[in-house]
Amino acid sequence: MKIKMASCVAALFIMTTGAAFGGEFADWCVASAPEGADMSQVEQTCACIEDATEGDEAARASMEDADDIKDRDARFAALSDDAKAAVAACRPSDS
Repeated sequence: MKIKMASCVAALFIMTTGAAFGGEFADWCVASAPEGADMSQVEQTCACIEDATEGDEAARASMEDADDIKDRDARFAALSDDAKAAVAACRPSDS
């Protein structure tokens, strides 16, 4: 389960280019998922993040700005509060 969550969280942070904004955000997120990730979970997580950040270009820009940070924990820490809230709300549960 820990690996699945790590894959989903990694997918959330890889989704960063200008094309990732607007209606293409979830599609780009899914396409950016790490190899071997549970794609059904990635799709749900990406759709959730798209919904959670709809209209909040600052949160999406925060994700884009954090793209070059390789360490997952450091990348999350670099996000804006709104981006962190969206990611946290959309992470798969451990249950």
